Amino acid sequence: MPTTQDYIVHKQETLWEIRLGGRLLSAQPTYVGALNVADALATAAVQRGEPSRVMIRTFDGVAIEFPLRLYQRRSPVDLD
Repeated sequence: MPTTQDYIVHKQETLWEIRLGGRLLSAQPTYVGALNVADALATAAVQRGEPSRVMIRTFDGVAIEFPLRLYQRRSPVDLD
């Protein structure tokens, strides 16, 4: 069974960081911006068949899972 990828969102000084496996993927000035980026990255991974989730690390070190908003993929035909 494939390992679940955890996209971790946490505040580092003045920015909200998104990390995967300890690697910094993005830093956003707002919490909502960071959640949107993490959600988009995790959703894209799920659509590729990779188990993924967004985890929010609290100030006391606890991680809370954030539910994904799974977007439907659209083909160019759907956009006409």
